[in-house]
Amino acid sequence: MKLNKLKIIAILLIIAVAFIFTACGKKAEVVAIVNGEEIKSDVLEDRLEKYVKAMEAQGHSFEGEEGEKQRSEFRKYLLSEMIEYALIKQAAKAEGITLEAGMVDDELKAIKESMGEENFKKALEDSFLTEKDVRELVEQQLIMEKLFNHVTRDVNAEDEALREFYEENKQYLITMKVSHILIEAREGTATDEEKQAAKEKAQGLIARLNAGEDFAELARQYSDDPGTAKDGGKMEYYFTENDVYLDPKFARGSYELSVGNYSQEPVESSFGYHIILAEDKKETFEQLREEIEGYILHDEKNAVFDEYFTKVYAEAEIVNYLIEKEKENNK
Repeated sequence: MKLNKLKIIAILLIIAVAFIFTACGKKAEVVAIVNGEEIKSDVLEDRLEKYVKAMEAQGHSFEGEEGEKQRSEFRKYLLSEMIEYALIKQAAKAEGITLEAGMVDDELKAIKESMGEENFKKALEDSFLTEKDVRELVEQQLIMEKLFNHVTRDVNAEDEALREFYEENKQYLITMKVSHILIEAREGTATDEEKQAAKEKAQGLIARLNAGEDFAELARQYSDDPGTAKDGGKMEYYFTENDVYLDPKFARGSYELSVGNYSQEPVESSFGYHIILAEDKKETFEQLREEIEGYILHDEKNAVFDEYFTKVYAEAEIVNYLIEKEKENNK
């Protein structure tokens, strides 16, 4: 099993696939036993129904004979996921791994803050989940990460290898963080007159900055980017010059600046004209060392964890009644 260390927000987008539900309702039969720990059919069926609803919301159909076949395959897949997570929990317990008090609450709070309350609620609705469901998923992910880090704690890379990687890939490793003021004049929508007016407005704001006015205050008043204007124009993430999610002209204009400086001429992009302030840039080996270690050690750590988990799985006493029943029917 290769541990996929996804960010929590990304997990929300595929949360139906990895969710552990609370058993409820009438007495259910056992569908699997993992080292003496039972997995019940009602838990599995709840999980399957949530998954099916999420898939149907995306346009997939489970009607007819083919739909039943798909349900059957998903049921087996989801049960195998539940078996693996049961082993993860058992292995973590055996290794003495626990979550610190408040750790799940902190992660859940971070999710809400990064997404915004309304977006968080919408994500729950789209995934057919409750906040309690998300809390359980967060706990699951944290346990998996802690076990992964514990098992791979002795995997290291030589300093020479890190420096060599840095020199060979420097242009792709450097990241920066900026604030910006956007004067909107969208490509394909704005007329030539509107573009010229937007450019002149941006030039006027640059003149005011040169006269000593505050960048953040001007961003709050004049920026047409609602996502950053309220925060004084700050973009909260670091990006590379080749970031596929940014307009290339915007990225190039950012990388032409040194930290603390802002654009002396408006930077044109497909959105309009930007005034960019370079807030920070990570470009030295020491600044990027942690990221470099992550790149180099990623495959090696996954290989070590795969070997560990393969052993855990091989030594476990597992009974999968769905598979047993299928084998019996095929005789």
